[in-house]
Amino acid sequence: MLTASRRRSARHSARLSPAGYLMVVLALWTSLVAAYVWGPSPVLLGVLPGPDDYMRMVQVFDWLDGAAWTDLNQSRLDPPGGVVMHWSRLADLPLALVVWSAEPWVGREQAAIWAAVAVPSLQLLSLMLITGWAALPLLGRRRLVAAPVMTVLTVPLLVQFFPGRVDHHGWQLLFAAVILGALVRLIRDPDGHGPAFTAALAAGMGLWVGPEVLAWIALFQAVLCGAWIVRGGSGVDAGVKHAATLFMITVALLLATRDADVWWVRACDGFTVTYVGIAGLVLAFWCGVWLLARRRASGFGRLAAAVLAGGLGGTAALVFFPECLDGPYAALDPRVVDAWVANIGIVRSSFLSAMNAPLEAPFWLAGPLVGIAAAVVQVMRNWDEERLAWAAVLVFTAAAFGLAGWESRFLPFAHLFAVLPLAWMLSVPWEWTERFSAGPRLAGRIGLLVLFGPVPGALIMAAGGGFGGGAEAIAARPVQQQPGACDLRVAVRALPGTSGGQRLIAGFIDMGSELLYRTPHAVLAAPYHRNSRGLLDLVNMFSAADDGAARNIIGRRGVDYVLICASSKSIYVYGGGGRDTFVGRLAAGRIPSWLAPVPLGGNTDLRLFEVAGR
Repeated sequence: MLTASRRRSARHSARLSPAGYLMVVLALWTSLVAAYVWGPSPVLLGVLPGPDDYMRMVQVFDWLDGAAWTDLNQSRLDPPGGVVMHWSRLADLPLALVVWSAEPWVGREQAAIWAAVAVPSLQLLSLMLITGWAALPLLGRRRLVAAPVMTVLTVPLLVQFFPGRVDHHGWQLLFAAVILGALVRLIRDPDGHGPAFTAALAAGMGLWVGPEVLAWIALFQAVLCGAWIVRGGSGVDAGVKHAATLFMITVALLLATRDADVWWVRACDGFTVTYVGIAGLVLAFWCGVWLLARRRASGFGRLAAAVLAGGLGGTAALVFFPECLDGPYAALDPRVVDAWVANIGIVRSSFLSAMNAPLEAPFWLAGPLVGIAAAVVQVMRNWDEERLAWAAVLVFTAAAFGLAGWESRFLPFAHLFAVLPLAWMLSVPWEWTERFSAGPRLAGRIGLLVLFGPVPGALIMAAGGGFGGGAEAIAARPVQQQPGACDLRVAVRALPGTSGGQRLIAGFIDMGSELLYRTPHAVLAAPYHRNSRGLLDLVNMFSAADDGAARNIIGRRGVDYVLICASSKSIYVYGGGGRDTFVGRLAAGRIPSWLAPVPLGGNTDLRLFEVAGR
C-alpha cells in the first residue's frame, strides 16, 4: 500500500496536461482505427457497410461530375424524372475533398475507399474530443480522459464511425454531443455567450443534415427553460441569444443551399423553409417568456410564463407545420410499407427487437440504462448548478432511450448521452486504483476496461447477428465473400457498358444504391421514401401473381434487366409470405420466355435476366 503522501503525489501526477490529454486521445484513436482497418474491415475489399453509404458516394460523384451545389436530384434513380434526395451537401464536403484530391493519382474507386476510411475516422476523433469537452464541466480536468475512453468502449456508438460509414448518422451524433455539452455549460454559467452560440451553430448544422436533431433542439429549450424556472437569473437571456442565432443560421442556410424557386416549398424530411419556421417559433417562445416574466418574476410566475409561451408555440407548430407530424413514410402505398418499411431495422422499436433476441439485448440496452442510473445518483448527490447540469444529462439520456423504444434510430443517441455518466462511473474506481502498487494497479485498470468495455458484448454478438436497430448499427461487420454470396460485383461485371445507352435495372430495393455506385446505369428503386413511384412499381412487379402483370410493369417502365438474389429473404418479403409470385418463380428457375438469363459464372445466388426485345 502507498502512504498518504505517496498517494497525494500519485494523484497529482495522474493529472494530464492538455498535451498529455491529446496524446492519450490520439493513441486511443490511432489504435482503434488501425485495428479495424487492418482487421475485419470490409472497406479494403471495396465494400461499404450499407445502401446509404453507397448512395452518399453516388451523390458525391454527381457533384464532382458537374451537378450544381443545390442540385440533389438523383436522375438515375427512378428515371426519367429521378428522385430529389432529402440529404444535404454538408456530409458530401469532406468526402468530395478527399476524392477530388486523390482521384488523379489512384482513380475514383480507390479514392472513394480512401475517403470512406478517412472521413469516418476523423469524425470519431472529433467525437472523442467533443465528449471530453462536454464532460469537462462535470468531471473536471482530473477525470476528463474518462470521457473519450468511455466513447471508444461503447461499441453500439462506435460502429456509427467505423471506416466505411459515410452516411449522415455520424454527423447527427456529433452535433447532438455539441448541443448537450453547450447546454451543460449554459446551465452552469447562464451569462456565457459562447455556449448559447455554439449550441445554435450545432443545431443549425444538424438541421441541415436531417430532422433527427429536432428532438435535441426541443429538449435543449425545455431543459434550459426548466433550469431558469428553478433558479431564475439570466437563463431567459441566454435562451433569446441562442434562438436568435439559430434563426439567423437557418435563414442563411436556406438561402445558401436551396434554389430560389424552392425556398417556400415545405417539407420536414430535409432542410426547407419548415425548419426556418421552427427556428422562428423557438425565437418567439423565448421572446414571449422574456416579455412575460423577465428576471423579477417569482418561481410560479416563471413557470406560468413558460407554460403559456410553450403552449402557444406548440399550437402554432401543429397549425403551421403539420407535415412534421406525419413522418417520412406517410405518403407511401401500404404495399410498399409492408414490403419495405416494415423490414427496416432502424424504424423498429428497440424494446420489441430486444424481446426477439434476449441474449443480445444487454449489449444494446444496458449502457443507457446504467447511464441513466448513474445520472440519477449524480443528481441526488450534488447541489445547485452541478445538480442541474447532471439533470440535463439525465433528461437527454432518458429521452433518447425512450425514443429508441419507438424507433431504433435513436438508440445510438442514448449511448452517446450515456457516455458522460458512464465516464464518471469509470473514473471513480480508476482513481481508487492509485492506492495500489504498479502490478495490482495495472491489473485493476485492465479489469475496469474489460468490465466497462466491449468484451462481454462482443462475446454475445459473436454468437448472433444483432437485432433491429442493432443489426443496422453494426452493419460495418465484415462482409463474408463466400461462394454463393450475392456479391453484386459479380452481376456488375456481366452488365454492358454505356455504348448502347444507359440501361434500367429492376433489382431488390436494397441493391439499388450499390448498383448506382458501381455502374453508370439507372435503377428502378432504392431504399428512400421519396422514391415512392419506383418502390411501388418494383413491389408490384416482384409480387405479381402472374407473369403478364409483371411484364406490363416492365414494359411500361422500360426495364432492361431484372436482378434478384435467389437466397435472399426478400424473396419472401415480396412474395407476401410464400405466395406464388413473379420473384418466387424466377428464384425457382421458372423463367418466362421474354426474359433471357445472363451467365454470371462462378458459384453465386444472383440471377440476372435481360428483357427480350429491348
